[in-house]
Amino acid sequence: MPKPKPRPAADWSSLPFDVVSRIADVFLATGDIDYYIALRAVCRNWRAAADDPRGSDRRFRPRGWIFLGGNSTSGRHHLFLNVETGRFLWKDLPKLHNYIPTTDGLLVLPQVVSRSSSINICLLNPFTGHRVLYPFIGMRSFDKGVTVAGSSPEMLYLWGGHSAACLDPTCGFEWVTLFSVEPALESFGSMVAYQGRTYAADQRGAVAVVDDHSGREPRVATVITANWGYPTPTFLVDCAGELLLVRVPRIDGDGQVVEVCWVDVEDKELWTLKGIRNYAIFLGDRCISVDADKFPGVEGNCIYYIGGGARPGERGICMYRLEDGRDEKLFNGEVDQLKVQARPLSIAQLLMEYAHYRLH
Repeated sequence: MPKPKPRPAADWSSLPFDVVSRIADVFLATGDIDYYIALRAVCRNWRAAADDPRGSDRRFRPRGWIFLGGNSTSGRHHLFLNVETGRFLWKDLPKLHNYIPTTDGLLVLPQVVSRSSSINICLLNPFTGHRVLYPFIGMRSFDKGVTVAGSSPEMLYLWGGHSAACLDPTCGFEWVTLFSVEPALESFGSMVAYQGRTYAADQRGAVAVVDDHSGREPRVATVITANWGYPTPTFLVDCAGELLLVRVPRIDGDGQVVEVCWVDVEDKELWTLKGIRNYAIFLGDRCISVDADKFPGVEGNCIYYIGGGARPGERGICMYRLEDGRDEKLFNGEVDQLKVQARPLSIAQLLMEYAHYRLH
């Protein structure tokens, strides 16, 4: 009996353009920008069927990815984590110095100009290589946080203490604005990009939004004022598409009492929440929320924060359970001490280290 003729190998390069395009769109919809770039690298036909990601289109932002740092041995091997899927990814990148991570995977690379107090700013998409350059600025104390909002152009907000700078790459060298709020925020406790706009909160629970960039000074309007009687650490976070305000009072007689509120930006109201379903929130200069089902060792309906004592030596990573109000210290030591602790760190420690990363 004659042997059957072997089937010719499938010519994947001849896959119809619309099929390749639909697959590429799925990768973008799920935030798998690395898979999208790998798809375009297969062959010329596939590359032609999928749009070039080297631009400022929001579709090509590494949505959901956070930067966890580099391999200290090589300096070029960098670890990313997708907080929506729980997937880790190592990427080879040029050696990075003095970077500030943002919550959507972009990196801010400030460089101090020699013999000057000015700073040159580069916003880098580490997955596509797209860069946006910003003018020199004189404000140096912005290492508390960086927020990116909008696209074409990307608006860059640098903040710390009682002031913030808003940079627009299209407005030239001189356009740097320190903005304040009327009535003035006591200080910038937190800032976050939410639904394409930038929101800020102070330590008394006032929430403001950067509302207009038509003039040389962006208009900042107060959305909600909680009227908390005393300053307390206050954080804004985008949790599953909702803007939340979280406060962690300093020291109560029985420990910390954490409060979580939903910010109704349309009706300008705050609503106290009893729980956040199976999400966990990590508080810091860049707050993040994750689905606990996708992260071993992370508990849902919990708030992770730095606390546990009035003295610095008593502090550590704590977890507050919203269900019953129990408060537990998980790890001793400030976040800065994680870098010198024996590895590997737990996922909770990695996420808290990211939330509190400061410019070196």
